[in-house]
Amino acid sequence: MCQSCRSDFSAPSKRKWLHVHHINGLKHDNNKSNLAVLCISCHAQQPNHEHMINNAGYRKFVARSL
Repeated sequence: MCQSCRSDFSAPSKRKWLHVHHINGLKHDNNKSNLAVLCISCHAQQPNHEHMINNAGYRKFVARSL
């Protein structure tokens, strides 16, 4: 489940849309309190993640959601 939009991605075919987000932006900080499970759409909306909208996976996710 996405911790932001609360959408259910528990089906095996949907798990590919889940990402681990480093809340403080430090990829080496893997403390549980710094990690959030987000869908690719919510992840792309995080600060400094705008580049993700150019990702082929993001475009595929958005197209499937329409």
